[in-house]
Amino acid sequence: GCFHPVTVKGRTYMVHRYEGPLNKIDNAVVLLSYPLGAFGKKNALRVFLCSDVSLSDETILEYYTHRWSIEVLFRSHKRYLGLKTFMVRTVIAFDWLRNLVMVWIFCRAISWASVEGGGAWPGHSAFP
Repeated sequence: GCFHPVTVKGRTYMVHRYEGPLNKIDNAVVLLSYPLGAFGKKNALRVFLCSDVSLSDETILEYYTHRWSIEVLFRSHKRYLGLKTFMVRTVIAFDWLRNLVMVWIFCRAISWASVEGGGAWPGHSAFP
């Protein structure tokens, strides 16, 4: 194969698809992609990996557009919550993270209650 055009969210990219074994994965997809007209430009080439070979190039790139916004959201939340090096890999870490989220929700409810004049959000009370 050669590169072929793929349009995602109104933008066209030139994509090359490799499908086959990759490290310990028996069958994977690797997409090499760059924006149309950006061939040879610095930092234009992107590589996307997918273990579901049944997905089309368009679908894989569409999924990655959503994943990127999620990654940015996680990065900003980790930064603002002081969790730059925190990773959830144990039950204890998961419990700690769950408790932290519950405290955050409680604090938001209190702040909404003060803004809304007694309700955590319109029609609801911050306290039973």
